[in-house]
Amino acid sequence: MRLHDWDHRLSQAIEAARGTPFAYGTHDCCVFAADCIEAVTGRDIAAAWRGRYDTWSGGLKLAKARNLPQLATRFFAEVHPAFAHRGDVGVAPIGELRGGKRTLMLLVIDGAFAVGPGANLVPRGVVTRAWRVE
Repeated sequence: MRLHDWDHRLSQAIEAARGTPFAYGTHDCCVFAADCIEAVTGRDIAAAWRGRYDTWSGGLKLAKARNLPQLATRFFAEVHPAFAHRGDVGVAPIGELRGGKRTLMLLVIDGAFAVGPGANLVPRGVVTRAWRVE
């Protein structure tokens, strides 16, 4: 359930991330999305893995061990990206290919854009999956 002042808290979380350098385990797309989810709901879904990796490969190893790719689905209902609201979470393919697959970024929906770590904006139209944060 969203907190009564979730919109203000979400704005603060996004503003706090603005200009923060990318760092695996402390300020990457998963941690940023979890920070925003905590701002909206008061739940820290990243408590078990926050700060426990500091490289891409370390994050991938931890993600596989904890089944993190299914994290959003375990906590939230999937919705079509067109129906995602402000404060919901989405994923978009961006960046170069790794192992034959395009790199994905977890994002927070914020109006016409999705926001990633460092408050980087991505056009909402590139979001391929989304989950309702409640």
